[in-house]
Amino acid sequence: MYIKSYRTDRFAGIKDMELDFINGLNIILGPNESGKSTIINGMYSALFKDINIKKNNNKDIEFSYKFMPRSEGDTIDSSLVLATKEGDYSIKRQWGEDKSVKLRTPEDNILRSSKGVKEALNEILVFGETTYSNIVFAKQEDLNSVLQNILEDSSFKREIGDLLRRALMELDGVSVEKIEEGIDEELDSIYGRWDIEKGYPQNNRGVHKPYVNGLGSVIQSYYKKEELKIKMDKANRSEKDFEDISNELSKIEDLRLEYLSEKDKLEALEEDINKRSILELQIETLDKNLEELMDIVKKWPNMEDEIELLEREKSELEEEKLNLEQEKTNLLKLDKKIELENKLREIEKAYKEIEGFEEKLKEIPNIEIEDIGELENLDMKIKTSQVSLNAGELVASLNRKDIPISISRDFGDIEEFNYGEIIKAENSIKVIGEEFEFEIKIGERDFEKIHLEMKKLKEKFRETLKNLNIVNLEEGKINREKIESHNREINYLQEDIKRLLGEDDLGNIKSELKELEEIKIEKSEEELNRELEDIKEKEIRIISQKNLKRSRLKEWIEKYEDFESVFSIVGENSFNVKSKKSELKKLKSLPKEFESVEEFKERLSFLKGELDRLQGEVKYLNEKYYEMKNELLDETYEELKLQSIDFESEFQRYLNRGEKLLRIKEEFQKTKNRMISNPLEPLIKEFSEILAVITEGKYSTPNIEDTFEINLENNGEIIPFDLLSAGTYDSVSLALRFALLKYLYDGEDGFLILDDPLVDLDPRRKQEAISLIKEFSKDYQVIFTTCSPETAKKLGGKLIEL
Repeated sequence: MYIKSYRTDRFAGIKDMELDFINGLNIILGPNESGKSTIINGMYSALFKDINIKKNNNKDIEFSYKFMPRSEGDTIDSSLVLATKEGDYSIKRQWGEDKSVKLRTPEDNILRSSKGVKEALNEILVFGETTYSNIVFAKQEDLNSVLQNILEDSSFKREIGDLLRRALMELDGVSVEKIEEGIDEELDSIYGRWDIEKGYPQNNRGVHKPYVNGLGSVIQSYYKKEELKIKMDKANRSEKDFEDISNELSKIEDLRLEYLSEKDKLEALEEDINKRSILELQIETLDKNLEELMDIVKKWPNMEDEIELLEREKSELEEEKLNLEQEKTNLLKLDKKIELENKLREIEKAYKEIEGFEEKLKEIPNIEIEDIGELENLDMKIKTSQVSLNAGELVASLNRKDIPISISRDFGDIEEFNYGEIIKAENSIKVIGEEFEFEIKIGERDFEKIHLEMKKLKEKFRETLKNLNIVNLEEGKINREKIESHNREINYLQEDIKRLLGEDDLGNIKSELKELEEIKIEKSEEELNRELEDIKEKEIRIISQKNLKRSRLKEWIEKYEDFESVFSIVGENSFNVKSKKSELKKLKSLPKEFESVEEFKERLSFLKGELDRLQGEVKYLNEKYYEMKNELLDETYEELKLQSIDFESEFQRYLNRGEKLLRIKEEFQKTKNRMISNPLEPLIKEFSEILAVITEGKYSTPNIEDTFEINLENNGEIIPFDLLSAGTYDSVSLALRFALLKYLYDGEDGFLILDDPLVDLDPRRKQEAISLIKEFSKDYQVIFTTCSPETAKKLGGKLIEL
């Protein structure tokens, strides 16, 4: 298995990048800060980083801080293609607002759930996440702690678990018993009074009823953060209440000042506005009276003429109404005409059909029911005679050629009878020769008599058919059925004619139709009814208008006596309007925001009432303001919130530390029982050989039998790791990684990520390390990052420049 390609649209500082790798040595060359380590982190995240980033998880917080963009966008992504024996696996993850995960298998199946993708990757990958993190992906920022991580991390996959856990327990010669004792003491100091299964203080004694003695780090930090939460809630409420009351007081004071300023402006206009109101009302009344008077002046002279015109219109409508009603009467007669036409049409059709049936009767030979009976009787007798004649069968043949004979069968004509011929007869055969004649019959019956009688019967039968002008009995029956059927139809039609005529006769119907032919109808009943309804509405309107005009004329006469008096009143009102409008111009105008004086007065009244009410509210809110101010805590909510982040982080650190110790203790107990044998001899040997090469033989490892206490030996002297130089430390780390991977991959395909691990090596060690890397890349894929063109040139392989 190896990494075939990596791409991203955005991950930390890199954008729109796509890299292809070979199954061998790949060199990523680029200057410092060009994104080499970010690429390694992107590939690692594509395989292992869950898309759900939690805000209370330190690793997730660190991930977001390092790789999420600060100002450009809200989503990052990484895609990886893994080449395996089964085919290519494509994995893509997105983090942030648009989070997603997608894994495509060689069979083109697609997985999108985090759980399903994780399970599939567990089957594909050789080791677990921790092993890949510490051995395969040792990123540049972790190089100085690679060896320590390898020796101390206890969650590697089973295939190297024993090795790394032994290294943890026996490092620096510390005894197993002391380690176990130290783990238990540390667990007690962390989990004292804490229920690990429930994740809560024992016996549910929370912050409101806390323990005092025997407290571990977890419960102490829990009480601290929960007490701080209570304090934060109180601070938040008091600050919010104080802020609300301050804002409310400020808004009300601003509104009061705004209302006061508006009230003063309106009061300065109030007197003129009141006078204006009175004058405008008077002018409005005069204008209204003038409008009415001018309308009277305009309409009075024509009122009598209009009333007379309405009278004429009414007379014309009455005449039109009579004509329409006559048309409606004719329409009823037209219905009678249509009824008679339909009846006459049906009667004539019936007569025509009768004629048709009578014509058909003429074409059929006349045959009575008695004739059919006679034919059936003759037919029965013929069939009876035939049955008698058919009671048996005679068969004859001529067996000699030299005897010429003739025959007559069933009393028929004489015919020649040839040699070899077979002749059949129903009741008699007569044989005739030159010197003899004999007859053969069946039984004692007189077949000849029966035959003669049957012949007479057939002759009579044929004569009867001829007389009746038919071919056979069946035709006679058919003709008789046709005759009866046609006669029935004629009777039915005659009954229909009687029903249609009733008490009337055909002549009267035709005469009545002739009289109705002169009626002409141009409109339908619906049109006539609609026009009559329109006339009725017009009549109502005309009468209403006529009465209204008469009533109005009478009203004008009673009020003004005559037309000349109206003119006089119009003049007086016009003068008064001009006078009052002149007086109105001297007054201050109504502000534009008011459409009427009433609206002005309502606004002024509203302002006075609101100012009284707001004054009372200001007094009340001032009292509340000082009351809320006294309730504020010494520390603000934001200050407490910052503390809560630290407290929560501290709580999580203790929990994580406790969980790690629990896993260590669990693995420790398992390991204790398996420490008798030493299955890691090949790994230790591989590590020793690589270490000797990369340190030019200066360092080696002692002969290890059943522990993995890693100490280096130089000229017979044991050198602890913490005394190694940076270059030697990196060389040992690199050697251990190579050894572990060769041990773990065990001849199968695999890959190794090396993030610039040769920086601190001297030239000779660097050359040895380069040789090891090139040798390692013959069997496994290596992705090597460096900022040194010289190193890239010495390594060779596929060069990828950033």
